[in-house]
Amino acid sequence: MDVLNIDGRPIEERIIDAIDITRYELRDLTTDQTCKFYSSHLKEVLNNMHLINRIVNTADYNLPYEHQFNLVMGDENTYYLIDLTYRQFMNIAYPELLFAGYMRVDDNMFNDYLELIGNGYIESSLEEVFSGNEKKK
Repeated sequence: MDVLNIDGRPIEERIIDAIDITRYELRDLTTDQTCKFYSSHLKEVLNNMHLINRIVNTADYNLPYEHQFNLVMGDENTYYLIDLTYRQFMNIAYPELLFAGYMRVDDNMFNDYLELIGNGYIESSLEEVFSGNEKKK
């Protein structure tokens, strides 16, 4: 699946713009317990920028703690995890998420992140998430 890059701008630049738009439009909303609002709004902004993206909900993996965040497919098998409500976890394991709101991930980082925020172990791959064939418990 190829990324449609209409304006020719780098993917990360477009992700930063999407994050800025979302944060501005939801500026009066706290990040505590609002992951579904943020991820849904961000998905619409990412769609408008023609970026291939998915919402991931830990409940879909039957993990004990429900949380929702976004994944973006970049160029050449690169993926980005965006979680604008990560701050609520008071965890510094992923400083990029605290400061920028996104980070580049591979399968191992994705699984580690699911384990951290979902409070349970699952093994999945980013390719499976985008193909719709996630291995869910």
